[in-house]
Amino acid sequence: MVEQLYILQHKMEKRVASYTYCKREQGTDVTDNKGKTPLDVATECAPGVLNPVFFEKDSCAYKDNFDLVLALNQRYHNAIADILLSRETYLTQTCDERQTYQLHSAFEKNQPVIAYQILSKGGSLNCKDTQGRTPLLMYLQNGGKWLDIVLKRFDVPIRIECGKPFNYSEFHLLAFRKPTAPSDNLLEHYTCDVDYCFSKDGPFLKAIKAHPLGFRVIDECRDAEGYTALHRAAQGGNMLLVNKFLSWGADPTVLTPQGHSSLVLAIMYAGQISPYPSNQDRKIAERAADVLLRATRRITSFYIGCNSSQAKLTIYHLSAYRGLSGFVKTLLKDASLLGVDVNCPNLHGITPLYLAKLYVGTEETSKGKQDQWQEIVDLIEEYGGVLSYPNREVELNVIYRHLFGHHPNPFTLDEFEAGGEQFYKSGVSACREDDLNYYQTGIHINPYMEAVYGELIKRITASLSSADKLNFQEALRVRLVALKAMEDVSRLIN
Repeated sequence: MVEQLYILQHKMEKRVASYTYCKREQGTDVTDNKGKTPLDVATECAPGVLNPVFFEKDSCAYKDNFDLVLALNQRYHNAIADILLSRETYLTQTCDERQTYQLHSAFEKNQPVIAYQILSKGGSLNCKDTQGRTPLLMYLQNGGKWLDIVLKRFDVPIRIECGKPFNYSEFHLLAFRKPTAPSDNLLEHYTCDVDYCFSKDGPFLKAIKAHPLGFRVIDECRDAEGYTALHRAAQGGNMLLVNKFLSWGADPTVLTPQGHSSLVLAIMYAGQISPYPSNQDRKIAERAADVLLRATRRITSFYIGCNSSQAKLTIYHLSAYRGLSGFVKTLLKDASLLGVDVNCPNLHGITPLYLAKLYVGTEETSKGKQDQWQEIVDLIEEYGGVLSYPNREVELNVIYRHLFGHHPNPFTLDEFEAGGEQFYKSGVSACREDDLNYYQTGIHINPYMEAVYGELIKRITASLSSADKLNFQEALRVRLVALKAMEDVSRLIN
C-alpha cells in the first residue's frame, strides 16, 4: 500500500487517484526506503504555481495577488499536501529534523502554497537546515516567486549583521532581491477599508528601526565585500528599495572598495539576471540610473569625467556599452553636466561610440523591436561623434572580453593603473603551428583536447570498479572512433 501511494504521487496523470487515497484517511506517517513521507513526496512532485493571467497587466490587483494564488492552487499535489498536513497534529514551533526538512523542501522547490500551508500548521521560520540556512536565507539565495510574501505574512524575523559575506547577509540580500509584487513587500504591511488605506512596519523596516544605527545602517553597514545596502539595491535593480533608501537619507556618492558608486553599479548590473541582454533589463537599469543620477546631483556637482589621460571608463562609456539609449541621450542633452565630450576617448582610445558599435545588429528587430545600440550610434553621430579605434592590442582584448560575455568592468574600473600602465598583456609570445591551424584554417577539432581527454579518462577509469571498466573502455573506443572520423571530415572540408 505504501508503494501504491508513492507511485500515485509521482505520476502526474494519476493525481485524482492520489487525492482520493488521502481522503480515505490512509496512514501518512509511513516512509519509503529513503525515509521520505507522502508529504515529502507531494512537496517534491507538486506542479509549478499557477498565476492569474492578468498579473502583469493589472497593477491595481497587486495587493490581492497572493490570495488569488492560494485560491487557484488548491488542487492536485497542493491539495494533497493540504490533506496530509491536516493529519500532522504535532506540528509545533520546534526544529526537529522532519519538520525542518518539510518547510525547507517547500522553499527549495519554490512551492509558496505548500510553504504557506506548513507555516499555517505551526511550522517555524527560525529552523535551520544542515547548511545552517533558515527559510528566509534559502529564499534570498535561490529566489522564488511569492515566497517573500509568505515570509511577510508570518512576520519573518530579520537579522542585520555587518561584515558578513554577501551571500549570507540577510540585510544585503534583501536589498538586492526585488519583491514579487512591489506593493506587497517586506518593508510595509498595507491594509485598506472602504475609505482609507493604512500601512504599518513590515519585518524589514522593523529590523532597520531596531538597529542601533537606525537608518544610518544603510550607509554604514557593509557586507564582507564592502558594499552597502544601497549598493546592493542598485546592483539588483530593486527600485522599491533604491527609492526608499534615498528617501531615508542614504548617500549615493558612497563608493565600494573598487571605487564604484551606486550609479555605476546600476548602469553595469541592474536588471541583469542572465548573461543575455534584454530590453526589460535595460529599462530597469535606465530607471535606476536616472534616479541615482538625480539623487547624486542634489548633493554634489556631477562630473562625467571624459579625459584622454585616464584609463577609467566613464558612465557615458558604460551606458553606451549596456545599450541604455535613453540615459545616453540624457547625458548628451543636459548642458549643465560637466565633463561631457561626445567622443570621450579614454587613455587607451576607447570611446562610447566604439563600444556601442560592438553590439549593433545583435538584437532581433524584425518584429518592431528597436536596436538600442543602433539608436545610441545614431544619437552620438547626430551630436558630432566620430568613430575611432583603439590600438590593435587594446582592441583585441576588448573584443575577446566582449565575445566571451565579460562586462567592461574588469578591465576598465579595477585593473588599469592610474599612471596608464598597459593592462592588455598576453602571456603567449608566439603562436605555434597547431594554434595557427586551429584559429586560421577553421579546423573544428581543438588541438588541445587530446591531452584533456587523456587526463579525464585517467581519472574516470581510476574511480570505476573492475566490472565497470570493461564497459567504459568499449564506450570509449566507440567515442574515439567517432572523434577520429569527425577530425578527418573537418580536414577534408578545410
